[in-house]
Amino acid sequence: MAVIKDKKCMIIGAAPLASGAVFEEFDPKEHYVICADAGYDTAVQYGVRPDLVIGDFDSTTLDEDFDCIYITYPAEKDLTDTEAALTHALEKG
Repeated sequence: MAVIKDKKCMIIGAAPLASGAVFEEFDPKEHYVICADAGYDTAVQYGVRPDLVIGDFDSTTLDEDFDCIYITYPAEKDLTDTEAALTHALEKG
């Protein structure tokens, strides 16, 4: 199992942000950034480049031209997209 970027991970979910201040406090460049489904839209809005997008893509458009790895889950699954992102992060160490 590969350890990624000193074990720091940032998961961006679909919840709206009032501002991008969190990205000033926690620099995405120092983290392995995982977007859970529509979290990708938030990342784009604030100029954050994800390392991975994961989800069933029911809340954002699956763009096969993502400039990162993406993992697609079926809509009928036992995990939420955020839980899938967290599970993936834990598996990566």
